[in-house]
Amino acid sequence: MKRFLRWCAFLVLAVIVLIGAGYVVNGLSGHADVEDAKRQAADDVAAALPVAERRALADRDLARSQADLGAPAYAWQALVCGLSSKDAGWIVQSYTQECQVESVDLYAVAGSTSGGCEPVSLPVSPEPGAVPVSGTRGPAEALASDQPWEHSCPDGLLGPSTFDASRLLRGARPTSLSSSPTWLVIPTAPPVSGTGLGSGPWTIVFCDAPVDRPSLDGAEG
Repeated sequence: MKRFLRWCAFLVLAVIVLIGAGYVVNGLSGHADVEDAKRQAADDVAAALPVAERRALADRDLARSQADLGAPAYAWQALVCGLSSKDAGWIVQSYTQECQVESVDLYAVAGSTSGGCEPVSLPVSPEPGAVPVSGTRGPAEALASDQPWEHSCPDGLLGPSTFDASRLLRGARPTSLSSSPTWLVIPTAPPVSGTGLGSGPWTIVFCDAPVDRPSLDGAEG
């Protein structure tokens, strides 16, 4: 009986060791896959960015010409990358890095100095093919708050977004919005790239994000 129990204990221990070894091997292999995916994501950004920048300039210029608001008080473009998930119901299956060139024109306007932000659709020129130009109008206090999204305001006006990785391409963000009580934000954001990253290599049941931050082209801002 004792010998049987020893054999049972030995078999249980062997199974545990095999499961542990398999977990480690799978994790190391998955880690290597994630590193490859990160390099691929950075390569995809570098390869697609020149074309995306030209399209971003064209989109921005078209929005300016159709909205006819004059010269913005501030204008900049940034490469912005974030992580999105592919879900099946409420279960995450995998993650993707998605990047875009975000152009922002910021105009000082008259309006309410309190409350939150609201979406606006601006009238455009009557030329054939003209499309509405969308933006966000909001008080300076809400736009410049530490958590602008709580006021339905866009993030990343006074500094890089707290949710994404970004690199400033041209222009400059304002350091303060105190020069006007109300601002109009006109963004355009053509895509750059989308790269599958998979899941975290050390998760067992659920899919965790495989990286903490998106991979740019080696120069995060």
